[in-house]
Parts: sequence; C-alpha cells; structure tokens
Amino acid sequence: MPLRARSRTLLTAAALGVATAVAFAAPASAGEDGLYAGTPVELTAAPGSSVTLSPQVHNPGAEFTGLRMRLYVDHAYDLAETFGNCKYADLPDSPVVTAICDFTQPVTAGRAFGLSTSFTAKVRDTTFGGLFQYIWYAPGDDGYTEPSDAERAWRTGSGAAVSLEDIGVQGTENDSNGSWIGVTSKGGAGFDLAANGATVTGKPGDTVKVTVGYQNKGATVDATRSGSPVAVLRFAVPAGTTVTSVPRGCALMEDKARYQCKIPVVIPAGDKATFTFELKLGAKPGKGSVGLMVPYTSEDVLIEDGVSGNNRADVMVKAPAAPKPDAREPLAKTGMPLPLGLAGGLVLAGGVMVAVARRRRGAIDG
Repeated sequence: MPLRARSRTLLTAAALGVATAVAFAAPASAGEDGLYAGTPVELTAAPGSSVTLSPQVHNPGAEFTGLRMRLYVDHAYDLAETFGNCKYADLPDSPVVTAICDFTQPVTAGRAFGLSTSFTAKVRDTTFGGLFQYIWYAPGDDGYTEPSDAERAWRTGSGAAVSLEDIGVQGTENDSNGSWIGVTSKGGAGFDLAANGATVTGKPGDTVKVTVGYQNKGATVDATRSGSPVAVLRFAVPAGTTVTSVPRGCALMEDKARYQCKIPVVIPAGDKATFTFELKLGAKPGKGSVGLMVPYTSEDVLIEDGVSGNNRADVMVKAPAAPKPDAREPLAKTGMPLPLGLAGGLVLAGGVMVAVARRRRGAIDG
C-alpha cells in the first residue's frame, strides 16, 4: 500500500547552485515516514577515469515491496548500462540519459539499503563536471510512473540484475527522497579561454571599429548539462568614447560602461569568436578592456580555467602618428639658402636656355 504523503525538501538545480535547461525530475513525497536518499556526494576525477556511483535509501516507515529508483545521468558520465533490472533511455533534445531500476526485495522498516553492485561510469574527456541524480519511489508515490515513460525508447541492461543490500541504520541522509553524486573533473588538458583585445587608431571625431573576442586554446568545453555557459565576455568601453554600433549577441549592462556578450555552452577546442563595436572618439580617448567573466553576477569575476593570466586583455585607442616632412619638396621651400655653387649653376643653365630660345626664334623670323 502507498505510504502517506508528507512535506519534504525538493532537490532542484537551484539547490546545486546551477542553472539548468534540462528539467531533472523533482523528488516527490514518499510518505510521512517515508523514503530518504543518501547524502549528496562530490567526487573529483580525472578526465577519462572511471568512477563508482553508489545510491542509498533509508526507509524509516513501514515495510513494503516494489521499490523503484529513477536515474538522470548527464553528459559528464558515460554510464555502463549493465543491470538487467534497469532500463535506459535518452531524453529528447538533451544530453541526459534516464533510467528506471525496479527491485523485488522487501524494503524493511527502519533500515537503510545500498546496491549489491555499484554503477560504474567513465568521466568524459570533454567535461568539467556533472551530475548523477537518483530518486527513490514506493508504489503509489507521485513520480513512480510518468506519462512520458511510454514514449521512451528503452534499452534493457545487458547483465545480471542488481539487488538491494542492507547497510544498517542510515547515519546521514538528504532531506528528500532524491539525491545526487557530482563529479568535478581535474587534470587533463582542460579548457583555456583567452580574451582577445584590440588596438585602434583615430583622432577626435572619428568613428572606428573595435573587434574583441575570445579563443579556446585548450580542450573542448561542454556545459550543456547546465544550459549555462562557463563564461560571458564583457567589453569595458574606453573612456572618452561613445558606442555607436553594437554587435549581435551583446547588450549594455546597468552601469552603462560595459557590454556583455553571449558565449555558447559548447566551445570546441580551437574555436574562436569576435564581436565588432563601433566607437566615436572624443577629445581624449582612454583605455578599455575585454574579459571572460563568471556569468550571473554584475561583478567582474574572471573565470578559472586551465591557464590563468589570459582571461583579460586591453583595448587601446591611439592617436595617428604625426606626418613626416615630404622628402620630395623643393629645397627652396625649406627657407634655407642654396649653396653658392648650386645657385651659380642654376643661373648659368637659365642663361643657356634663353640663348637657345632666341636662336630658334631668329631662325623662324628669317
């Protein structure tokens, strides 16, 4: 029989400090005395390494049978689909794999249970972190069955069934029937977003184009699981200039001195992007900057990636260089006296030309 409903804390993406575009299922009430998942676990693992994932459940209520566990496994994990009493499916338009595991053993009152064999997964090379979320249900609980279940293309696990294993009385637990196992990826190449600044030349009153941007000099970064990019690009407008044209994907921030530009959630290795602004220069243009900042805060907090020191770059506005004297100008225009020998030569040449002209005219008149 179903356990009585009770109020409990729901596990949400916000509780993880993560904005998500993928709708993970919210844990439902399992009963007044009812199911509690194990304490959330945070792992650290190198890209390409394998990790073990061991969900737990505590039943402080009455004994029942028909325990079900739902899993939501994001792109960070390459999950081994081996348990024969579990079925797996891909969620449409998302990087999440979902699974349902059904257990036939009685769930004894007042006892905590783990799994006879842990899930295993490989940490993908292109990840910087991820989640393995699990939720427990007793028959009749909200979420035990979902209308969308019938629409999934399920794959049955290839190996033997996994069973429950009594682990005694739970010492610590999550205040919900759902919990998670998170992984932070360490080591490996990592991603390296570098800011690209600019230097432009112009005089007061000119309108100039300033192109700023970024490049991923490291490994591919994929933040699809959260729907949130790892960074935003911010352009601090040089003092003494006025922005007259803003590129697509950029918007003025509240302080009216910075523009924020969107960065995609997936940035392949070697990928680069540029944003071109137009500035009208005032009397004394100053220096600006471009930086790769942590999203969702108005404060300029530089991201932490594989390489520090290249997440910010200058944007410089320089005056045109002063023109050099034209070397082809006549020496007389310089105001300097001509050397005596050169002046005499010019006079003599002039006299010869006049004499030749007179001879020619005399020949014509004759």
